[in-house]
Amino acid sequence: MKKIILILTVFLLLIGCQKKMTSKQVVENYFNYINEKNEEGFNDLFAVPLKPEDTETLFKGIKEIKIREIHVVEKDEHLMEKEEKEDEITYYVDFDLIYNENNEGITYNDGGNTRNFYLKKVKGEWKIISIGLL
Repeated sequence: MKKIILILTVFLLLIGCQKKMTSKQVVENYFNYINEKNEEGFNDLFAVPLKPEDTETLFKGIKEIKIREIHVVEKDEHLMEKEEKEDEITYYVDFDLIYNENNEGITYNDGGNTRNFYLKKVKGEWKIISIGLL
């Protein structure tokens, strides 16, 4: 009986000690997972996972992708809602991209690119809800 209680206690401690990613780590991992071709980790970054064929096209087409600059987009006071939402954030990302020879269906430019990453907390975890042009 003591062994079962000990095992359950250790298990609960391990679950409680798992760190959730910060919003910035989610965006950084978007780029890391493309370079690593980590489909499972990549899709877990999104509130709604991408279609398998879209992930496959992205992974096949990109040889390397690297962040040059990342920062939080400051909200315009005139456009802000009355109450600022703490569960949403936008990052501006400037990045370099090198394509493989087969890059059909990818909408990034070879070389420098910029995108806004829109994130929201879903069940207590930061998730990408949209990626858009400036």
